[in-house]
Amino acid sequence: MKYRLFFAFPLGFCLLSCAYFNTFYNAEQYFKKAEKIRLEKAGETIPVSAIDSYSKVIDKSRLVLEKYPDTKYRKDALLLIGKAHFYRQEYRLAEATFQQFADEFGKNHPFEKGYWQAMVKWKQGKSQAALETLTSNLVKSLSNDQKAKIHLSISEILLELNKDKSALENLLKGAELTSDADQRGQIYYRISVLAFDKKDYELALSANKNVIRYSLSKKRIEEANLQIVRINRLLGNWDVVMSEIKSILVDDRFTRIHGNLELELVRLYQMQGKNDMAKNRLESIIKDYPRSGNSAEAYYMLGEIAMNEEWDLDDAEKQFSQVTSCLLY
Repeated sequence: MKYRLFFAFPLGFCLLSCAYFNTFYNAEQYFKKAEKIRLEKAGETIPVSAIDSYSKVIDKSRLVLEKYPDTKYRKDALLLIGKAHFYRQEYRLAEATFQQFADEFGKNHPFEKGYWQAMVKWKQGKSQAALETLTSNLVKSLSNDQKAKIHLSISEILLELNKDKSALENLLKGAELTSDADQRGQIYYRISVLAFDKKDYELALSANKNVIRYSLSKKRIEEANLQIVRINRLLGNWDVVMSEIKSILVDDRFTRIHGNLELELVRLYQMQGKNDMAKNRLESIIKDYPRSGNSAEAYYMLGEIAMNEEWDLDDAEKQFSQVTSCLLY
């Protein structure tokens, strides 16, 4: 009987310990899943799948706190709940959670306390106050990853305030400081988009090369390759464009953007005054990529050629009428 009691205690303790550890582990995994989706859609609306995962983070973390209030994971669980509410745009709930975190753990974790309280201020419309708090935190002794996080948040606020130049500077600092290669890829993607919009093509070209180097997202790498071709065309590096297009068109990893590359080749021909070659290529795009966005754009470009270069309005109307039918599929 004594032996049974001796073994029953550690077994029961293990079951309880394993139960709350597994619950917290599941919360962390849901958070990582949501973050991966959110970061891939940086600058866009957060997908429903990420919102759902953040909801599961909250449920799992609350369960840990309710059943095991003295758990060693209490600090981390509170942070997960606060961040999940924040990304679900539930800012009052996020504010309350971060305040609870500050009351219990703020003294020993001043960075997390200050950072998340500043982020909530931003989302509550207090952008200047948030910027001041984040900037003041930069002078403190922080790790490079913490500094990177602050620079990235500052850039988001500045973009919202239409201060693109300063936002770009902070993005570059964030990219240099972060140790997370995937995050660096995401940052360089944001830089590439912003630089291209500002027509800073040299910076956009450099940023896209870094997207290819660091990103784990196949879609981002495809887009970066396409953008490099587009930028070189705009810069007049036509030999580079031709070489890039030829090498990518024979690469099966990039079949999704082959149609877009064909269109870039058409634009290159037009810039070089090779109008017959451009027209022939457009006609082949329509055959090779039927009922797609690529064929719709090819029809539109043929319509422009018929109207502006050949003054054949009947043919122009015929080509333009095909655009909508392609986009319906």
